[in-house]
Amino acid sequence: GGAAGGSGGGAAGGSTAGRTKKRLKHQLFKDDIPDHFKGMKRALIFHIKVLWGLIGKADGAVPVLPSDDNIAQFARCFQSKDQLTAQGRQDANVPLDENLVTIPTWNPSKRRTSAENRQCDIPEVAMSFIKVTLAKYGLCQFAPDFRVPAYNLYNHACRMAAIDSFRQMIQADVYSEFAPERTALNRVDFMIAIYDHTVHLVKKRDWKKESRDPGAHTASESRNAAVKSRKRKRDWKKESRDPGAHTASESRNAAVKSRKRLCGQRLNFLHENRYPGRYMDMVTPHATSDDERDPNELRTEDGVPIYWIRKVPGRSKEAERFIRILDEKRNAVLEQEGKRISRMRLVPETGQKKSLFKLLPKQMPMDYYDPDFFNGLTPKQRSEVVRRDYMVLLPNVEQSFTRSREERLPTQHLNNLQAIIRKKERYNFSGVRAVLEEQVDDEEMNIYSEESDDEDNEALRDNANTHVGAMLAAFAS
Repeated sequence: GGAAGGSGGGAAGGSTAGRTKKRLKHQLFKDDIPDHFKGMKRALIFHIKVLWGLIGKADGAVPVLPSDDNIAQFARCFQSKDQLTAQGRQDANVPLDENLVTIPTWNPSKRRTSAENRQCDIPEVAMSFIKVTLAKYGLCQFAPDFRVPAYNLYNHACRMAAIDSFRQMIQADVYSEFAPERTALNRVDFMIAIYDHTVHLVKKRDWKKESRDPGAHTASESRNAAVKSRKRKRDWKKESRDPGAHTASESRNAAVKSRKRLCGQRLNFLHENRYPGRYMDMVTPHATSDDERDPNELRTEDGVPIYWIRKVPGRSKEAERFIRILDEKRNAVLEQEGKRISRMRLVPETGQKKSLFKLLPKQMPMDYYDPDFFNGLTPKQRSEVVRRDYMVLLPNVEQSFTRSREERLPTQHLNNLQAIIRKKERYNFSGVRAVLEEQVDDEEMNIYSEESDDEDNEALRDNANTHVGAMLAAFAS
Protein backbone atom coordinates (compact mmCIF):
# COMPACT_ATOMS: atom_id res chain seq x y z
CA GLY A 1 0.00 0.00 0.00
CA GLY A 2 0.89 3.65 0.04
CA ALA A 3 1.14 4.11 3.78
CA ALA A 4 4.51 4.65 5.32
CA GLY A 5 5.95 1.49 6.71
CA GLY A 6 8.67 0.69 9.21
CA SER A 7 12.15 0.04 8.04
CA GLY A 8 11.87 -3.56 9.08
CA GLY A 9 9.57 -4.23 6.09
CA GLY A 10 10.45 -5.12 2.51
CA ALA A 11 13.27 -2.61 2.27
CA ALA A 12 15.21 -4.01 5.15
CA GLY A 13 14.35 -7.71 5.04
CA GLY A 14 17.26 -9.88 4.07
CA SER A 15 16.45 -13.52 4.73
CA THR A 16 15.28 -15.96 2.14
CA ALA A 17 13.42 -19.22 2.60
CA GLY A 18 15.72 -22.08 3.49
CA ARG A 19 19.02 -20.19 3.70
CA THR A 20 20.37 -16.69 4.07
CA LYS A 21 23.24 -15.15 2.14
CA LYS A 22 25.43 -12.49 3.68
CA ARG A 23 24.17 -8.98 3.06
CA LEU A 24 26.70 -6.22 2.54
CA LYS A 25 26.22 -2.98 4.41
CA HIS A 26 23.36 -1.00 2.84
CA GLN A 27 22.87 -3.68 0.17
CA LEU A 28 19.47 -4.22 -1.40
CA PHE A 29 18.48 -7.59 -2.78
CA LYS A 30 16.32 -7.93 -5.86
CA ASP A 31 13.11 -8.71 -3.99
CA ASP A 32 13.51 -5.99 -1.34
CA ILE A 33 11.78 -3.42 -3.55
CA PRO A 34 8.27 -4.34 -4.81
CA ASP A 35 7.38 -4.03 -8.48
CA HIS A 36 5.06 -1.06 -7.99
CA PHE A 37 8.00 0.94 -6.53
CA LYS A 38 10.38 0.38 -9.48
CA GLY A 39 9.45 3.64 -11.23
CA MET A 40 10.02 5.54 -7.99
CA LYS A 41 13.39 3.80 -7.59
CA ARG A 42 14.56 4.85 -11.06
CA ALA A 43 13.42 8.42 -10.44
CA LEU A 44 15.24 8.57 -7.08
CA ILE A 45 18.51 7.29 -8.57
CA PHE A 46 18.19 9.91 -11.32
CA HIS A 47 17.55 12.59 -8.67
CA ILE A 48 20.71 11.60 -6.79
CA LYS A 49 22.65 11.95 -10.04
CA VAL A 50 21.15 15.42 -10.54
CA LEU A 51 22.23 16.51 -7.05
CA TRP A 52 25.73 15.16 -7.63
CA GLY A 53 26.04 16.44 -11.21
CA LEU A 54 26.58 12.90 -12.52
CA ILE A 55 24.01 12.98 -15.35
CA GLY A 56 25.70 11.90 -18.56
CA LYS A 57 28.70 10.42 -16.80
CA ALA A 58 29.68 6.76 -16.68
CA ASP A 59 28.22 4.54 -13.96
CA GLY A 60 31.58 4.39 -12.19
CA ALA A 61 32.04 8.18 -12.08
CA VAL A 62 33.46 9.28 -8.73
CA PRO A 63 31.64 12.18 -7.02
CA VAL A 64 33.53 14.90 -5.16
CA LEU A 65 33.83 14.87 -1.38
CA PRO A 66 32.69 17.90 0.65
CA SER A 67 35.18 20.69 1.27
CA ASP A 68 36.26 21.55 4.82
CA ASP A 69 34.52 24.93 4.47
CA ASN A 70 31.21 23.29 3.57
CA ILE A 71 31.41 20.89 6.51
CA ALA A 72 32.23 23.80 8.83
CA GLN A 73 29.27 25.76 7.43
CA PHE A 74 26.96 22.81 8.17
CA ALA A 75 28.37 22.46 11.70
CA ARG A 76 27.52 26.10 12.41
CA CYS A 77 23.88 25.38 11.52
CA PHE A 78 23.32 22.03 13.26
CA GLN A 79 24.83 20.36 16.31
CA SER A 80 22.32 17.59 17.08
CA LYS A 81 20.10 15.02 15.40
CA ASP A 82 16.98 16.56 16.94
CA GLN A 83 17.76 19.90 15.32
CA LEU A 84 18.22 18.18 11.98
CA THR A 85 15.07 16.08 12.25
CA ALA A 86 13.01 19.20 12.92
CA GLN A 87 13.99 20.46 9.45
CA GLY A 88 11.72 17.83 7.91
CA ARG A 89 8.72 20.03 8.71
CA GLN A 90 7.39 22.19 5.91
CA ASP A 91 7.51 25.33 8.04
CA ALA A 92 11.14 24.85 9.09
CA ASN A 93 13.49 27.83 8.93
CA VAL A 94 16.17 27.96 6.22
CA PRO A 95 19.47 28.68 8.03
CA LEU A 96 21.53 29.19 4.88
CA ASP A 97 21.28 31.60 1.95
CA GLU A 98 20.21 29.56 -1.08
CA ASN A 99 22.55 31.66 -3.24
CA LEU A 100 25.43 29.88 -1.50
CA VAL A 101 24.17 26.51 -2.77
CA THR A 102 25.69 25.06 -5.93
CA ILE A 103 24.50 22.14 -8.05
CA PRO A 104 26.97 21.01 -10.73
CA THR A 105 25.81 21.33 -14.33
CA TRP A 106 25.88 18.40 -16.72
CA ASN A 107 26.87 18.04 -20.34
CA PRO A 108 23.77 17.40 -22.53
CA SER A 109 25.92 15.70 -25.16
CA LYS A 110 26.64 12.85 -22.73
CA ARG A 111 23.11 11.98 -21.68
CA ARG A 112 22.61 8.28 -21.11
CA THR A 113 19.27 6.50 -21.48
CA SER A 114 16.38 7.92 -23.47
CA ALA A 115 14.41 8.40 -20.23
CA GLU A 116 17.25 10.54 -18.88
CA ASN A 117 17.44 12.25 -22.25
CA ARG A 118 13.81 13.36 -21.99
CA GLN A 119 14.04 14.11 -18.28
CA CYS A 120 17.19 16.26 -18.29
CA ASP A 121 15.39 19.52 -19.03
CA ILE A 122 14.40 20.15 -15.42
CA PRO A 123 12.47 23.44 -14.99
CA GLU A 124 14.44 26.28 -13.43
CA VAL A 125 11.85 26.67 -10.69
CA ALA A 126 12.36 23.00 -9.75
CA MET A 127 16.12 23.47 -9.52
CA SER A 128 15.48 26.49 -7.30
CA PHE A 129 13.32 24.32 -4.98
CA ILE A 130 16.17 21.81 -4.76
CA LYS A 131 18.63 24.54 -3.79
CA VAL A 132 16.26 25.86 -1.11
CA THR A 133 15.94 22.33 0.30
CA LEU A 134 19.71 21.87 0.46
CA ALA A 135 19.97 25.25 2.19
CA LYS A 136 17.27 24.14 4.65
CA TYR A 137 19.62 21.40 5.81
CA GLY A 138 22.68 23.67 5.95
CA LEU A 139 24.32 22.23 2.82
CA CYS A 140 26.23 24.36 0.32
CA GLN A 141 26.31 21.36 -2.01
CA PHE A 142 25.17 17.75 -2.09
CA ALA A 143 28.36 15.87 -1.25
CA PRO A 144 28.13 12.88 1.12
CA ASP A 145 31.37 12.25 3.00
CA PHE A 146 32.64 8.68 2.50
CA ARG A 147 35.41 9.18 5.06
CA VAL A 148 32.94 9.08 7.98
CA PRO A 149 30.05 6.73 8.90
CA ALA A 150 26.97 6.80 6.69
CA TYR A 151 24.76 7.95 9.57
CA ASN A 152 26.86 10.67 11.10
CA LEU A 153 25.09 14.04 11.37
CA TYR A 154 26.44 15.54 8.15
CA ASN A 155 25.74 12.48 6.00
CA HIS A 156 22.27 12.19 7.47
CA ALA A 157 21.62 15.80 6.44
CA CYS A 158 22.57 14.87 2.87
CA ARG A 159 20.16 11.93 3.06
CA MET A 160 17.28 14.03 4.39
CA ALA A 161 17.89 16.80 1.84
CA ALA A 162 17.94 14.31 -1.04
CA ILE A 163 14.72 12.56 -0.01
CA ASP A 164 12.93 15.77 0.99
CA SER A 165 13.71 17.44 -2.36
CA PHE A 166 12.90 14.22 -4.25
CA ARG A 167 9.42 14.02 -2.73
CA GLN A 168 8.81 17.63 -3.76
CA MET A 169 9.84 16.77 -7.33
CA ILE A 170 7.44 13.80 -7.41
CA GLN A 171 4.56 15.91 -6.10
CA ALA A 172 5.27 18.47 -8.84
CA ASP A 173 5.42 15.75 -11.58
CA VAL A 174 8.97 16.78 -12.47
CA TYR A 175 10.11 13.16 -12.97
CA SER A 176 7.08 11.94 -14.92
CA GLU A 177 9.24 10.19 -17.55
CA PHE A 178 10.02 7.46 -15.01
CA ALA A 179 6.29 6.97 -14.26
CA PRO A 180 6.76 6.93 -10.46
CA GLU A 181 3.62 5.76 -8.65
CA ARG A 182 2.37 8.47 -6.31
CA THR A 183 0.81 5.75 -4.21
CA ALA A 184 4.35 5.07 -2.97
CA LEU A 185 5.15 8.68 -2.07
CA ASN A 186 4.99 8.00 1.68
CA ARG A 187 7.23 4.94 1.58
CA VAL A 188 10.17 6.89 2.96
CA ASP A 189 11.65 3.64 4.26
CA PHE A 190 12.06 2.34 0.70
CA MET A 191 13.55 5.67 -0.39
CA ILE A 192 16.12 5.53 2.41
CA ALA A 193 17.05 1.95 1.51
CA ILE A 194 17.53 2.88 -2.17
CA TYR A 195 19.49 6.00 -1.22
CA ASP A 196 21.83 4.08 1.08
CA HIS A 197 22.37 1.33 -1.49
CA THR A 198 23.13 3.85 -4.26
CA VAL A 199 25.22 6.31 -2.24
CA HIS A 200 26.88 4.39 0.59
CA LEU A 201 27.39 1.08 -1.19
CA VAL A 202 27.68 1.67 -4.95
CA LYS A 203 29.25 5.14 -5.11
CA LYS A 204 31.38 4.62 -2.00
CA ARG A 205 32.78 1.49 -3.64
CA ASP A 206 33.69 3.57 -6.72
CA TRP A 207 35.35 6.17 -4.49
CA LYS A 208 37.36 3.49 -2.67
CA LYS A 209 38.47 1.99 -5.96
CA GLU A 210 39.63 5.37 -7.27
CA SER A 211 41.39 6.15 -3.97
CA ARG A 212 43.35 2.90 -4.10
CA ASP A 213 44.14 3.15 -7.81
CA PRO A 214 43.99 6.74 -9.18
CA GLY A 215 42.93 6.73 -12.82
CA ALA A 216 41.03 3.46 -12.55
CA HIS A 217 37.77 5.22 -13.40
CA THR A 218 39.21 6.73 -16.61
CA ALA A 219 40.53 3.32 -17.65
CA SER A 220 37.14 1.79 -16.92
CA GLU A 221 35.43 4.43 -19.08
CA SER A 222 37.79 3.60 -21.94
CA ARG A 223 36.95 -0.09 -21.63
CA ASN A 224 33.24 0.71 -21.58
CA ALA A 225 33.61 2.85 -24.71
CA ALA A 226 35.37 -0.04 -26.44
CA VAL A 227 32.58 -2.42 -25.40
CA LYS A 228 29.95 -0.04 -26.79
CA SER A 229 31.89 0.29 -30.03
CA ARG A 230 31.96 -3.49 -30.40
CA LYS A 231 28.23 -3.65 -29.66
CA ARG A 232 27.48 -1.09 -32.38
CA LYS A 233 29.54 -3.16 -34.80
CA ARG A 234 27.64 -6.32 -33.82
CA ASP A 235 24.32 -4.50 -34.29
CA TRP A 236 25.42 -3.36 -37.74
CA LYS A 237 26.41 -6.91 -38.72
CA LYS A 238 23.15 -8.28 -37.34
CA GLU A 239 21.14 -5.73 -39.31
CA SER A 240 23.13 -6.60 -42.46
CA ARG A 241 22.32 -10.30 -42.07
CA ASP A 242 18.72 -9.78 -40.91
CA PRO A 243 17.29 -6.44 -42.14
CA GLY A 244 14.79 -5.05 -39.67
CA ALA A 245 16.13 -6.91 -36.63
CA HIS A 246 17.53 -3.76 -35.01
CA THR A 247 14.31 -1.85 -35.67
CA ALA A 248 12.34 -4.68 -34.05
CA SER A 249 14.57 -4.47 -30.98
CA GLU A 250 14.03 -0.71 -30.75
CA SER A 251 10.27 -1.21 -31.09
CA ARG A 252 10.33 -3.69 -28.22
CA ASN A 253 12.24 -1.23 -26.00
CA ALA A 254 9.71 1.49 -26.81
CA ALA A 255 6.89 -0.91 -25.92
CA VAL A 256 8.51 -1.66 -22.54
CA LYS A 257 8.64 2.04 -21.65
CA SER A 258 5.11 2.60 -22.89
CA ARG A 259 3.82 -0.23 -20.66
CA LYS A 260 5.55 1.22 -17.60
CA ARG A 261 4.19 4.68 -18.31
CA LEU A 262 0.63 3.40 -18.81
CA CYS A 263 0.86 1.28 -15.65
CA GLY A 264 1.91 4.33 -13.63
CA GLN A 265 -0.98 6.38 -15.01
CA ARG A 266 -3.49 3.69 -14.08
CA LEU A 267 -2.10 3.33 -10.56
CA ASN A 268 -2.23 7.09 -10.01
CA PHE A 269 -5.86 7.16 -11.17
CA LEU A 270 -6.83 4.37 -8.76
CA HIS A 271 -5.03 6.05 -5.87
CA GLU A 272 -6.31 9.59 -6.51
CA ASN A 273 -9.92 8.38 -6.67
CA ARG A 274 -9.59 6.16 -3.58
CA TYR A 275 -10.75 3.00 -5.30
CA PRO A 276 -10.13 -0.23 -3.35
CA GLY A 277 -6.43 -0.80 -2.83
CA ARG A 278 -6.78 -4.42 -4.01
CA TYR A 279 -7.46 -3.14 -7.53
CA MET A 280 -3.84 -1.97 -7.71
CA ASP A 281 -2.69 -5.59 -7.51
CA MET A 282 -4.30 -6.11 -10.93
CA VAL A 283 -2.11 -3.35 -12.41
CA THR A 284 1.62 -4.06 -12.77
CA PRO A 285 4.03 -3.32 -15.65
CA HIS A 286 4.34 -7.01 -16.60
CA ALA A 287 0.54 -7.36 -16.59
CA THR A 288 0.05 -4.32 -18.83
CA SER A 289 -0.71 -5.04 -22.48
CA ASP A 290 1.33 -3.53 -25.28
CA ASP A 291 -0.12 -1.99 -28.44
CA GLU A 292 0.82 -0.84 -31.94
CA ARG A 293 -0.06 2.19 -34.05
CA ASP A 294 -2.77 1.63 -36.64
CA PRO A 295 -0.92 0.86 -39.93
CA ASN A 296 -3.09 3.42 -41.75
CA GLU A 297 -2.49 5.98 -38.98
CA LEU A 298 -6.20 6.21 -38.19
CA ARG A 299 -7.34 8.81 -35.67
CA THR A 300 -10.49 9.45 -33.67
CA GLU A 301 -12.82 12.33 -34.50
CA ASP A 302 -10.86 14.41 -31.99
CA GLY A 303 -7.59 13.66 -33.76
CA VAL A 304 -6.27 11.17 -31.19
CA PRO A 305 -4.10 8.46 -32.81
CA ILE A 306 -5.52 4.94 -32.59
CA TYR A 307 -3.44 2.07 -31.21
CA TRP A 308 -4.56 -1.55 -31.38
CA ILE A 309 -4.12 -3.55 -28.18
CA ARG A 310 -2.24 -6.84 -28.38
CA LYS A 311 -3.49 -9.96 -26.61
CA VAL A 312 -1.79 -10.68 -23.28
CA PRO A 313 -1.20 -14.42 -22.71
CA GLY A 314 -3.33 -16.04 -20.04
CA ARG A 315 -5.37 -13.02 -18.95
CA SER A 316 -8.98 -13.86 -18.06
CA LYS A 317 -11.97 -12.25 -19.79
CA GLU A 318 -12.97 -10.67 -16.47
CA ALA A 319 -9.53 -9.14 -15.96
CA GLU A 320 -9.53 -7.93 -19.57
CA ARG A 321 -12.90 -6.26 -19.08
CA PHE A 322 -11.79 -4.73 -15.77
CA ILE A 323 -8.82 -3.05 -17.48
CA ARG A 324 -10.99 -1.77 -20.32
CA ILE A 325 -13.48 -0.25 -17.85
CA LEU A 326 -10.59 1.33 -15.95
CA ASP A 327 -9.26 2.96 -19.13
CA GLU A 328 -12.74 4.13 -20.15
CA LYS A 329 -13.17 5.81 -16.77
CA ARG A 330 -9.69 7.33 -16.91
CA ASN A 331 -10.12 8.69 -20.45
CA ALA A 332 -13.54 10.13 -19.60
CA VAL A 333 -12.02 12.08 -16.70
CA LEU A 334 -9.21 13.39 -18.92
CA GLU A 335 -11.75 14.64 -21.47
CA GLN A 336 -13.92 16.26 -18.81
CA GLU A 337 -10.90 18.07 -17.40
CA GLY A 338 -9.81 19.23 -20.85
CA LYS A 339 -6.61 17.18 -20.75
CA ARG A 340 -5.02 15.60 -23.80
CA ILE A 341 -5.29 11.86 -24.46
CA SER A 342 -2.04 10.80 -26.09
CA ARG A 343 -3.44 7.64 -27.70
CA MET A 344 -6.76 5.82 -27.99
CA ARG A 345 -6.18 2.14 -27.19
CA LEU A 346 -8.77 -0.17 -28.75
CA VAL A 347 -9.27 -3.93 -29.06
CA PRO A 348 -9.71 -4.92 -32.73
CA GLU A 349 -12.94 -6.76 -33.52
CA THR A 350 -11.00 -9.44 -35.42
CA GLY A 351 -7.41 -10.49 -35.89
CA GLN A 352 -6.02 -9.33 -32.54
CA LYS A 353 -2.26 -9.86 -32.52
CA LYS A 354 -0.41 -11.55 -29.68
CA SER A 355 1.71 -9.52 -27.28
CA LEU A 356 5.42 -9.07 -27.91
CA PHE A 357 5.97 -10.12 -24.29
CA LYS A 358 5.62 -13.76 -23.23
CA LEU A 359 6.78 -13.43 -19.59
CA LEU A 360 3.93 -14.23 -17.21
CA PRO A 361 3.40 -11.68 -14.40
CA LYS A 362 3.96 -13.21 -10.97
CA GLN A 363 2.13 -13.02 -7.64
CA MET A 364 -1.05 -11.81 -9.31
CA PRO A 365 -4.59 -12.21 -7.92
CA MET A 366 -6.06 -15.55 -8.99
CA ASP A 367 -8.75 -13.95 -11.15
CA TYR A 368 -6.14 -12.25 -13.32
CA TYR A 369 -5.53 -15.59 -15.05
CA ASP A 370 -8.00 -17.58 -17.10
CA PRO A 371 -8.57 -20.80 -15.10
CA ASP A 372 -8.09 -23.08 -18.14
CA PHE A 373 -4.79 -21.36 -18.97
CA PHE A 374 -3.69 -21.49 -15.32
CA ASN A 375 -4.53 -25.18 -14.97
CA GLY A 376 -2.36 -25.94 -18.00
CA LEU A 377 0.77 -24.56 -16.33
CA THR A 378 3.29 -26.69 -14.43
CA PRO A 379 3.03 -26.88 -10.60
CA LYS A 380 6.08 -24.64 -10.24
CA GLN A 381 4.59 -22.02 -12.57
CA ARG A 382 1.26 -22.15 -10.75
CA SER A 383 3.07 -21.62 -7.43
CA GLU A 384 4.72 -18.46 -8.79
CA VAL A 385 2.14 -16.64 -10.89
CA VAL A 386 -0.74 -16.19 -8.39
CA ARG A 387 -1.40 -15.49 -4.75
CA ARG A 388 -3.52 -18.40 -3.63
CA ASP A 389 -7.01 -17.76 -2.20
CA TYR A 390 -6.82 -14.11 -3.25
CA MET A 391 -9.21 -12.52 -5.73
CA VAL A 392 -9.93 -8.83 -6.27
CA LEU A 393 -12.62 -8.59 -8.97
CA LEU A 394 -16.32 -8.37 -8.18
CA PRO A 395 -18.64 -11.29 -9.03
CA ASN A 396 -20.04 -9.00 -11.74
CA VAL A 397 -17.05 -7.15 -13.16
CA GLU A 398 -19.35 -4.63 -14.88
CA GLN A 399 -20.04 -3.12 -11.44
CA SER A 400 -16.38 -2.13 -11.04
CA PHE A 401 -15.79 1.53 -10.08
CA THR A 402 -19.46 2.05 -9.14
CA ARG A 403 -18.97 2.23 -5.33
CA SER A 404 -21.41 -0.66 -5.03
CA ARG A 405 -21.91 -2.49 -1.73
CA GLU A 406 -19.73 -5.40 -2.86
CA GLU A 407 -16.99 -3.05 -4.05
CA ARG A 408 -16.88 -1.44 -0.61
CA LEU A 409 -16.42 -4.80 1.12
CA PRO A 410 -13.06 -5.49 2.78
CA THR A 411 -10.96 -7.86 0.68
CA GLN A 412 -11.35 -10.74 3.14
CA HIS A 413 -15.15 -10.42 3.10
CA LEU A 414 -15.17 -10.22 -0.70
CA ASN A 415 -13.17 -13.46 -0.88
CA ASN A 416 -15.70 -15.16 1.41
CA LEU A 417 -18.63 -14.51 -0.94
CA GLN A 418 -20.09 -17.73 -2.34
CA ALA A 419 -19.75 -16.46 -5.91
CA ILE A 420 -16.03 -15.85 -5.37
CA ILE A 421 -15.52 -19.21 -3.64
CA ARG A 422 -17.10 -20.95 -6.65
CA LYS A 423 -14.72 -19.09 -8.98
CA LYS A 424 -11.72 -20.22 -6.89
CA GLU A 425 -12.80 -23.85 -7.23
CA ARG A 426 -12.06 -23.66 -10.97
CA TYR A 427 -8.32 -23.24 -10.28
CA ASN A 428 -6.24 -26.41 -9.84
CA PHE A 429 -3.48 -26.25 -7.19
CA SER A 430 -2.57 -29.95 -7.10
CA GLY A 431 1.18 -30.45 -6.81
CA VAL A 432 1.80 -26.85 -5.79
CA ARG A 433 2.25 -27.54 -2.06
CA ALA A 434 5.16 -29.92 -2.69
CA VAL A 435 6.86 -27.32 -4.86
CA LEU A 436 6.47 -24.62 -2.23
CA GLU A 437 7.89 -26.80 0.54
CA GLU A 438 11.11 -27.46 -1.40
CA GLN A 439 11.45 -24.09 -3.06
CA VAL A 440 14.35 -21.88 -1.98
CA ASP A 441 14.15 -18.31 -3.15
CA ASP A 442 17.75 -17.60 -4.12
CA GLU A 443 17.29 -14.59 -6.39
CA GLU A 444 19.26 -11.69 -5.00
CA MET A 445 20.66 -8.46 -6.28
CA ASN A 446 24.11 -9.98 -5.90
CA ILE A 447 25.91 -7.50 -8.14
CA TYR A 448 28.64 -6.56 -5.70
CA SER A 449 30.95 -9.40 -4.73
CA GLU A 450 33.56 -7.58 -2.65
CA GLU A 451 33.75 -8.53 1.01
CA SER A 452 31.85 -6.54 3.60
CA ASP A 453 33.80 -4.32 6.00
CA ASP A 454 34.30 -5.59 9.54
CA GLU A 455 31.62 -3.34 11.07
CA ASP A 456 28.73 -5.06 12.76
CA ASN A 457 25.90 -5.06 10.20
CA GLU A 458 23.21 -5.70 12.79
CA ALA A 459 24.30 -2.76 14.94
CA LEU A 460 24.49 -0.53 11.89
CA ARG A 461 21.01 -1.59 10.78
CA ASP A 462 19.61 -0.85 14.23
CA ASN A 463 21.21 2.60 14.09
CA ALA A 464 19.72 3.13 10.63
CA ASN A 465 16.27 2.11 11.88
CA THR A 466 16.42 4.85 14.52
CA HIS A 467 17.14 7.45 11.85
CA VAL A 468 14.43 6.07 9.57
CA GLY A 469 11.84 6.39 12.31
CA ALA A 470 12.86 9.97 12.95
CA MET A 471 12.64 10.82 9.25
CA LEU A 472 9.19 9.26 8.92
CA ALA A 473 7.99 11.33 11.86
CA ALA A 474 9.55 14.51 10.47
CA PHE A 475 8.06 14.15 6.99
CA ALA A 476 4.65 13.25 8.39
CA SER A 477 4.46 16.42 10.49
